[in-house]
Amino acid sequence: MNRSQSKNPNSIGRIGARIGKAIRKLRLEQGLTQDEFCKKNSLKTPTTLSAIEKGRVIPTTNTIINICKNSNISSDALLFGSAIKALGDDVEKLNKIKRALKNVLFSHGSLLMQEEMKQQTEITKVMEKRDKLLESLEAHKSGRLKLKPDQLEIIEHDLKFERDRLEFLQRLLDTAKNDAMKYKETEKVLRELLSDLG
Repeated sequence: MNRSQSKNPNSIGRIGARIGKAIRKLRLEQGLTQDEFCKKNSLKTPTTLSAIEKGRVIPTTNTIINICKNSNISSDALLFGSAIKALGDDVEKLNKIKRALKNVLFSHGSLLMQEEMKQQTEITKVMEKRDKLLESLEAHKSGRLKLKPDQLEIIEHDLKFERDRLEFLQRLLDTAKNDAMKYKETEKVLRELLSDLG
């Protein structure tokens, strides 16, 4: 090995040693002898496996794929030295995350839409009541409708109440619209994440 290879952390020798160490660790975790591991993974001989584990021989891509497939682990565990985990566990966790994200997307989006529609419906009802009260006042002012002072006072009180209620509902609607806008940004990120997760 020349000097440039020994200084480079990704030199062939170092990569082979890392892969070999990971394969040896995997074999020992499975409680298999070299002979048993060879049979399980279609390796030629225990001598070949020994050379791989010592980092003297780098396994072929097919060998790595077979080992990963037969041991139910991810290839990054072997190639990059990350913790060796069963793929089944990761896949199950990934599926749980995907289901949770889909539930959040569906349920939260539906709730926000319902809230916005509810506020819009309430605003429409309040506006109709307000308009009827205003019509009564206009009719009284023009002389088309005769109201007693206590009736007039009730209408003016109700009109003030409906105006205040309308203002409050408008604030709620604005909040619902703002939440929906924020949700759309979050939804975009979550959909991209779901797409990345497969």
